[in-house]
Amino acid sequence: MWWFAAAHANLLAGYQALSQRSQAQDAARNAPMLDAGCGTGEALGWLLEEVDPGGEVCGIDLSEPHVTVARSRVGPQIKVSQGDAPTIAHLSAHDMHFSFGENIGQVDCLLPTGGFQWLPTRQPVYLDRWRHHVAAGDCYTTVATWKNKGRDIVYRGETYHWSKDLEFKKFLDLPRRTRARFELATTPDSDAALNLIENGWTLVPSVELSLHSYEYRHFIQRSRGEFTVAKDKNIRLKSGWFSDRSACYLAAGRPVITQETGFSNHLPTGSGLFGFRTMDEILAAIDKIESDYEAASQAAKELAREYFSAEKVLGSLLSRAGL
Repeated sequence: MWWFAAAHANLLAGYQALSQRSQAQDAARNAPMLDAGCGTGEALGWLLEEVDPGGEVCGIDLSEPHVTVARSRVGPQIKVSQGDAPTIAHLSAHDMHFSFGENIGQVDCLLPTGGFQWLPTRQPVYLDRWRHHVAAGDCYTTVATWKNKGRDIVYRGETYHWSKDLEFKKFLDLPRRTRARFELATTPDSDAALNLIENGWTLVPSVELSLHSYEYRHFIQRSRGEFTVAKDKNIRLKSGWFSDRSACYLAAGRPVITQETGFSNHLPTGSGLFGFRTMDEILAAIDKIESDYEAASQAAKELAREYFSAEKVLGSLLSRAGL
């Protein structure tokens, strides 16, 4: 027992030492953030993903139309269903509406369309940037913000959450149930970090990793695959959301195991990509990948080429837009 306690303490100390290298960035994550001249709010979503609990993000712009667009970025379908006049006016001023929520409008999706037609599209990936000769590592990895604040929504009397920590905790003992290894690039508080380490997770700070495209790309390429969760809002509403990060894992030939949001209605699963709802489904996916890793890796690359290639995704979008 003493050895395990000491090992966990050493791992936590090592993680904390690595985290201290990012103190300047971490301090910024806790401070209020102002996007002056936020325009239509493209950067606000990223800032909300990066800010820690207790941090605040505010955007200002001299253009009222731009502010209206920025406001509509968080749950526009919900805002329309709740009669939000600025959001309805903004959407009505456009001829076409595209969404990464590929399942919106389908019978199993709980998000309302608000009378608008939401055309599905995907995260485009420039595949040439993900070709490599890096050997697959031992760990299933992901990059994530541990806890978000301020983006939960209430719809029809239910609260839908926008924070991954709630979902990771449901599968906390995953490393104890399999021989596979797991590494999270994230920055939880010390109590959560100790809990993860005690259950067999390896932690690395995410801020420095995310600052440089080379480091981010190499982290994905040297992974064995991705294991990640989704956010409650996308899971329970079944939006069909699929992460751009997961698409990059696929492009790098790294199989992906990710929480089901309805994306399996639109993307093939069971070889290079696996959706899950339960612990048993995660374990089955790991067994399938490890039974023939090369086949799973090749399937991941083929899926990326067929469904996420920038040429195909953007070509389809522009064609449907009549451009």
